[in-house]
Amino acid sequence: MGFDNFDWEDSIEFAEAAGFAEESMREEEQINHSEILEDFEPDNDEAIESVITLDRQLQMLAASNPGLARYTIRSAMEHREQGALHAQATQLLYELEKASKLQDEEEKNGTLRTKTMNDSITKMARYKYGTLDDKDCEEYPDVLWIQEAITEGWKASIDYLNFKGEWEQGLIIQPERTAKQKDKIFIYAFCEQWKKHWYFRMDRMKNMKPILANEI
Repeated sequence: MGFDNFDWEDSIEFAEAAGFAEESMREEEQINHSEILEDFEPDNDEAIESVITLDRQLQMLAASNPGLARYTIRSAMEHREQGALHAQATQLLYELEKASKLQDEEEKNGTLRTKTMNDSITKMARYKYGTLDDKDCEEYPDVLWIQEAITEGWKASIDYLNFKGEWEQGLIIQPERTAKQKDKIFIYAFCEQWKKHWYFRMDRMKNMKPILANEI
């Protein structure tokens, strides 16, 4: 099929988004395919459904309704990406809290080491600004003022290409973190129009403009 590099190894995500993964997987696990004869002909729709694999179901959906298939695939991939980024943030926050706790303990005991303090600062930077390098900043120079916006509390205006392939113009976001996942750069921000937090991909943005505090 080839929707955005989707392959059938991603069928679980696709099926979950389509709403029939759990039931289909249970049925699939109960089938011993080695016992199904080549001339096996189930005599009812339920038996036929039990034999058809998830991949086949997905292929059938794509053949019957390509638009729905494309939408579902992209939606599943989008939510999988968001989930991975949230998991990454949780791990970074856990590491930061451990480092901060150790620093607090050493400060309380009057034994604060430079190594402990530097480790806490490093963990804070990793959580707040991601593991971006010079190459990332060269590819996306706007990330520099975005990071300043995070520090200063500025908002930003962006045009954003959503997973449906539609441009949403003039979104107002409040950047809180930057992140990197599989060579993609993201801005974690609250969107006033969407009324929720989201990881916005920088390669889907254009017309980015800072909104300074005195302009609000």
